[in-house]
Amino acid sequence: MTSAAVPRQLERVPAGAVFRMEHIINVYEGDDESRLLNLLFEGLLLLQNDYLGGKGSRGSGQVRIVVGRLRYKDRSIYKERGDWQPYEAVTIPQELQVRSRTVS
Repeated sequence: MTSAAVPRQLERVPAGAVFRMEHIINVYEGDDESRLLNLLFEGLLLLQNDYLGGKGSRGSGQVRIVVGRLRYKDRSIYKERGDWQPYEAVTIPQELQVRSRTVS
């Protein structure tokens, strides 16, 4: 026996930790933008209803995903060296939107 610590086999992230993520979807001529975005939303919802990593049946790996905004940059914006523009052609599913907290 030694006094050395036994390393854990599972990396843990404290509950309430917040991570930023960004997805970029390249849309090519002939692609259906709405279908691509809705497919991404479906995947995010499936992940939110499951878990990441191991020991999910014990409550580990549960995530809440919030889509804050959708933006786009098309060919004309790149040519003009413009910035990202709001994208409003698709509605973010309610389950992925920011929930307002009410205090009673």
